[in-house]
Amino acid sequence: MGNEFNLSQLASEGNSEVSITEYGTKNVSISSEVINENFIDIDNISRQYFQLMIKLNESPELRSFFSKEIYGDNTWQYLPTTGEIVAENYKSATYYGPTGNDTLTRHFMSDGLVVYKVYSDKNRSALESVVVITGPNQEDPINQKASCYLNEVKKQEQKQIDIVIRWGGCGMIIGEAVKLQLDPNIVWPKVEIHGTSDGSEFKVAVENLANQVGWRDTQPDAGEDAFGIGKSDKNFEQGSTKVVLEVGGKVEPSTKNIVLTLPYTCSSFDVLTGIKINGEEEILLYTT
Repeated sequence: MGNEFNLSQLASEGNSEVSITEYGTKNVSISSEVINENFIDIDNISRQYFQLMIKLNESPELRSFFSKEIYGDNTWQYLPTTGEIVAENYKSATYYGPTGNDTLTRHFMSDGLVVYKVYSDKNRSALESVVVITGPNQEDPINQKASCYLNEVKKQEQKQIDIVIRWGGCGMIIGEAVKLQLDPNIVWPKVEIHGTSDGSEFKVAVENLANQVGWRDTQPDAGEDAFGIGKSDKNFEQGSTKVVLEVGGKVEPSTKNIVLTLPYTCSSFDVLTGIKINGEEEILLYTT
C-alpha cells in the first residue's frame, strides 16, 4: 500500500491487500446511530451547501469572500478567504471582521455571516469600509467592534450601507483551530489529524464515500497501520446514519494538526466536454 489513504480503493469489492475493520483502531473509537434527526441535519447541510455554491457561481464578487482563486504554473489554487485577503481586495477601504487564521470560508460553512459595504455617500462614489459580522456570538470582540462601527454609520444619513450577503451558514461544525483547504476535484470532505500516543506520533486520515466513512490510523513507532470503516448498508438507514469517530491520544488544537479539505463544486469551474462518435456529438458532459 502507498502512503496516500484511498477509501474507494480499500473498500472496493475483492480487495485482498488490506483487512478493514468495522470496529475501532488503536487511536480511533467508533460509534454510530440511526435516528430521524440525522436525516434533518444531513438534508439541511446538503441543501445549504448547494445553495451556497449556486450563489457563488452567480456573483464573482461574493465568491471573493469565500475563496481566493490564483492561477500560476499552469494550475489553479483555491485559498480560503481570510480578513487579510479581503483587506487586500479592497485596499481603499477599512476592513472590519475576522483576522488571523480565522477564515470567512469557515463561517460560510458553519455558523454564518453578514457582509456589508459602507459608502461615503448615497451615490456610492467612494467605498469607505467592508464589514463582516460572523455567527450568532455578539459578545465576540471583533463582532462588537464591527457592530459599534455600523451603529455609528447608521446615524450619518449621507452614508450608504449595502448588504453583499446575509448567510445563515451551512450548519457544519468547524473549529477555529482547523486548517481549511478547498478542492474542486473531490465530492466529500477529507480530514487529517496528527497527534501523539504512548510517546510517539500518529496520523488519522478520514474520508467519505456514499453511505460510508473510512479512516486510516498510522503510528509507525507502534507498528500501527490499520483501516476502519463505518457504513450504512440497509435501505431504512440510508441518509439517517451518523458515524462518530473519537480520536484518542493527545491532539494539540492547531492548524498544523487538524486539516479539513472541503469539496468546492462551484459550477464556474465546469468545463463542457463534447464527445463525437462517427462525426456526431453523442455525449455532452459537465463536471459538477
